[in-house]
Amino acid sequence: MLVQQTQNHSIRMIVKLILLLFLIVHTLFSANLKPTHSYKGTGSITDILQISNLLYAASNQGVIDIFDLNTNKLKSQIILPTIKDFMNDDIKAKIFSIDLYNDKLLIVAQGTAGFRNVFIHKDNKLTPIITHKNKLFISKAKYISDNEIIFALLSNEVALYNFTQNKIIWQKQINTSRFSDFQLNNAKSKLALTDESGEIFLVDVQSGDTLEKFVGQNVDNIFQVDYKNGIITGAGQDRRVSVYDSHNKSNTSYKKSSFIVYSVGLSPSAKLTAYSSNEENDIIVMKTDSKTVLHTLLGHKSIISKILFINEDEIFTSSDDQYINYWKLK
Repeated sequence: MLVQQTQNHSIRMIVKLILLLFLIVHTLFSANLKPTHSYKGTGSITDILQISNLLYAASNQGVIDIFDLNTNKLKSQIILPTIKDFMNDDIKAKIFSIDLYNDKLLIVAQGTAGFRNVFIHKDNKLTPIITHKNKLFISKAKYISDNEIIFALLSNEVALYNFTQNKIIWQKQINTSRFSDFQLNNAKSKLALTDESGEIFLVDVQSGDTLEKFVGQNVDNIFQVDYKNGIITGAGQDRRVSVYDSHNKSNTSYKKSSFIVYSVGLSPSAKLTAYSSNEENDIIVMKTDSKTVLHTLLGHKSIISKILFINEDEIFTSSDDQYINYWKLK
């Protein structure tokens, strides 16, 4: 009996030492980081885009600030025309999404009577391709090719549109729940779409057919989705960060957060996931497969609106205020 008690005590000591070692290693390899640099935009930031040495920041004030990343200074601005509200007063047009293709900036913005305008900006010229007269509640649009865009309506209808021919190639209802977000893969051949149902749909861009439906890892509204290297992740109202493997439907998981997850982003390889994690608007960076926390990004004072990985070591993040933070992880 004495020998058995001694063995049990030894086992407990070994377990404690292993746990202590794990905590030490975890502390050594995870770090709290402050922004390497911050940029101040015009109004609350609604979308950000980084191309080469330029950072585009769209806002609710109808302005897109363009920052030079070499000098960290404001290079230029695109200012949208004002619109009429329901009282026929002039107001600034909130911008909902931006995208860039062959030096042509795609802009989805608020229009008269709550409908949406879609513009293309090139060579300092702003050209409308869809206006409020079309009476569409477009929430987000992205380029597919030089003359095609794909857009989603709040009603969760998605359409492929050839704007040079003014022709809708296809338009389909993906789900009956209110649309939240979509993200294209690098090849622009598929998009991952999510909504208030907590489900994620994989849609073929050329046909509009739903290829897969991913369920189970979120049980409530998903605010944002990202899709990189076959991996799909969702930011959930249920305080979960969901992870699905589009190549292996059985490979699913989620990370529980302490607060509602408003924003999520994947690194280009999808080996890293970053998500808004608590009421202090801190951002967690973790390994996607093991969920091991690597970094906590501190400094935002408002709800996170966008997490944008540039590569495996650099991230831009924005929030519902004027600030965009740049982080260097290594």
